[in-house]
Amino acid sequence: MSDETIGFIGLGIMGLPMSKNLLDAGYSVVGHNRSDGPTEELVEYGGEDGGSPAGVAEASDVVLLCLPDSPDVEQVILGNDDENTPVVDGLSEGMTLIDHSTISPTVTQSIATDLEKIGVTMLDAPISGGEEGAIEGSLSIMVGGDEDALNEHTDIQESWARPLPTADRAVPARRRRPRTKSSSPPRWWV
Repeated sequence: MSDETIGFIGLGIMGLPMSKNLLDAGYSVVGHNRSDGPTEELVEYGGEDGGSPAGVAEASDVVLLCLPDSPDVEQVILGNDDENTPVVDGLSEGMTLIDHSTISPTVTQSIATDLEKIGVTMLDAPISGGEEGAIEGSLSIMVGGDEDALNEHTDIQESWARPLPTADRAVPARRRRPRTKSSSPPRWWV
C-alpha cells in the first residue's frame, strides 16, 4: 500500500476506472466530479470525496485530471465565474498536476506556465485506449513535461499503462509523434 494520496478530478468514462485502478494498486484516492453519481461510486469503491477541485488538491500529494476539453481544464484548474474553488487554490509548492485530458497544446502550455509561477509542475499526459483500456489498465499515455516529475510518478501511471519514459521534453505530448508503433504491450511515450 502506498503512502501517497492521489487526487483525481473528472470521474467519467475514463477517469472513474482509472481511479478504481489506483485504489486496486493500494493508493488512497480523493476524487471529484461535476455530477455526484461517479463520486459516490468512487466512495463506494473505497475512495474519498474531495468536495471540490480545491478540496481534492488540498487532500492530495499529486493531482490527476481527465476532463472533456480545454475550457473545462482551464475552469477546473484556474477557476472562473462558474468555478470558485479551482484546483490552484488547493495546490502547494512542489506538487505535480498530471493532465490526462486531450486539449489544446497552447492551453496546456499556458496553464503549465501559470502553475510554474507557484512552484507546481504540470505533466501533459493525454491518454488513448478508450473505456475498455481504462477498465483493463491497458491505456497508452503520451507524456510531455519534466523528466524528474515523470520519473517520480511512474508508479501511479503503471496503474493503467506500462511506462516507457525516454526523454525530458517541455513540449506538450500531442505535438510530437510516438517513438515507436508496434504490437507490444501498451506504453506511454515521452
